Amino acid sequence: MKILKNVVLTIMILVFSRINLNAQAVTTDWVVNNFPGIPVGVMTGLDQNDNVLVTGQSGDHNRIITKKYDTNGNLIWERTYSISGYAVAATWLSIDNSGNIIVTGYPHNFSSNPIESGLLTLKYDNNGNLLWDKLIQGTWAFAVRSIVDQSGNIYVTGRAWQYTATYDFVTVKYAPDGTQLWFDTFDQNSGFHTPNSMDLDQYGNLFITGGGQSGGLITVMYNNSGVRQWVREKSGTAGNNIKSDGNGGIFITGSYYDFNTGTSNDIMLLKYDLAGNLVWQRFYDFGNSEYGNLINIDSHSNIFITGFGALQGAFPGWLTVKVDPSGNLLWYKRFKFNSGWEEYPYFALTGPEDEIYVTGNVGVAYGGTTYHGMETVRYNSDGSNPWVAGVNLYAGIGIGLALGSDLSLYGVGMFYYSVIKYSQSLTLNVKTSIEGFYDPVQNKMIKDTVKVYLKSSSSPYNAVDSALAILDSNGNGNFNFPNAANTVPYYIVINHRNSVETWSAAANSFSSGNVSYDFTISSGQAFGNNQILKGAKYCIYSGDVNKDGLIDAGDLALVDNAVIISLSGYVNTDADGNNFTDAGDLSIVDNNTSHGVIAITP
Repeated sequence: MKILKNVVLTIMILVFSRINLNAQAVTTDWVVNNFPGIPVGVMTGLDQNDNVLVTGQSGDHNRIITKKYDTNGNLIWERTYSISGYAVAATWLSIDNSGNIIVTGYPHNFSSNPIESGLLTLKYDNNGNLLWDKLIQGTWAFAVRSIVDQSGNIYVTGRAWQYTATYDFVTVKYAPDGTQLWFDTFDQNSGFHTPNSMDLDQYGNLFITGGGQSGGLITVMYNNSGVRQWVREKSGTAGNNIKSDGNGGIFITGSYYDFNTGTSNDIMLLKYDLAGNLVWQRFYDFGNSEYGNLINIDSHSNIFITGFGALQGAFPGWLTVKVDPSGNLLWYKRFKFNSGWEEYPYFALTGPEDEIYVTGNVGVAYGGTTYHGMETVRYNSDGSNPWVAGVNLYAGIGIGLALGSDLSLYGVGMFYYSVIKYSQSLTLNVKTSIEGFYDPVQNKMIKDTVKVYLKSSSSPYNAVDSALAILDSNGNGNFNFPNAANTVPYYIVINHRNSVETWSAAANSFSSGNVSYDFTISSGQAFGNNQILKGAKYCIYSGDVNKDGLIDAGDLALVDNAVIISLSGYVNTDADGNNFTDAGDLSIVDNNTSHGVIAITP
């Protein structure tokens, strides 16, 4: 195993990182590769602490391998699973609210044309202990997806061959302890059916979509008890992805070919309600044949469709389409890395700013030989493209993504079981002292949370981004800004719960994703010299209890009243941070009121 940190390196001429910076910064923090035997990664996820879980199979296909890494790329644990006499493969990974890991897959025979032998489900605890394994045996049977509800119940869907010579949907629900709660097989008109995707809504209803006979789309709804509620069919092609919007809407994407007119394929988007009524259908044509593979829904119920398509005579490339809740087109973007290759997206997810991240494969030539490369693209809510990042791997295909709490993006590559961490936030290292919280004798400060704004350097000085962090006892804090950009000047604005808002003396720019600023070395570090010297350090003024931009009689009255009632705890009237509102706090506010302290801004 090799970990690459914070640099762009070549390993065995097989791995190198490539970053294309547009407006926002993104850096490759680390890459983990597992070269022996060409192991295969299939999916990734994060636990509550942003530790990275990845599953896949060994290069000899004998074992399912599940690994857990910390945020620095260090291996925490690795577990393997095998079945005597069979090869095994993984297909999906899910994580429940307790950090337990669910891996789905299937056993198969040792053959160049393997026959799948069942729906396999494994459950590990957060420490990697195997809690249970379940196998539903069948011929040409395999698990496709798993999903976990809020109670830890596990749903698995897949395909199995029946004696009626048909492929059927097979779906099972397990309790957290592995008890089978219900099981169902679905066969529509003795046809061939393979599920591709499933989703749950807030009521515990389960929706599955896939392919039916002759290329038809089939969707099935189950209630929480496993009772089939309805089945819907649609000509065209298979249902490739399904999502519930949480408001009773169920969206399915695929593509549609009109056999009557003989026109090319168009991306298809269907909306059903909970009763199975088709609310509307939309088709999107961008000049040739296009196919919808993935659906994501943002916080405003807009829908992202990710798929592929090509202009006439060209090789296919990625397509990202955004439509409003009624299916009206808002924008679409093409991504083509190498015009001489077929390139496909494999996974997409949305972030907290309604941005979307897409990963997949591209054609990359280097070292005299042509291989697939793994690329990841971010589009903002408005369709702007702040960055493209890639790790070129031998047969590397981006197969999964997970977004950390700090907006770090983790990806897994299909071959060599590669795991990548991208950091897309710019980091401000700030040092500031809070007047009431700073002890000049000990040269230490009581720790507290501060919010820092980055504001435009020109009028009207709009806020561009903000971040929360705790200042340590030396007044240091690191603040991460996903919406800021390198080389763009920003005012740094310190906002503390009971201090006067304080601006940096001038605008500052990030370089290579970082900038540092020390307010404590001079009053001139603050705009308008708006700091007070306390001991050897300059501090921001304490006492703006009501946060109106000035320290005055209003703040004094609030503190005076709090002293009378002996108010304690984490309260704004506690100007010196000792968790009591007393005469010390009153003195600070009274002194700064008498000096007419106010916020000074450009």
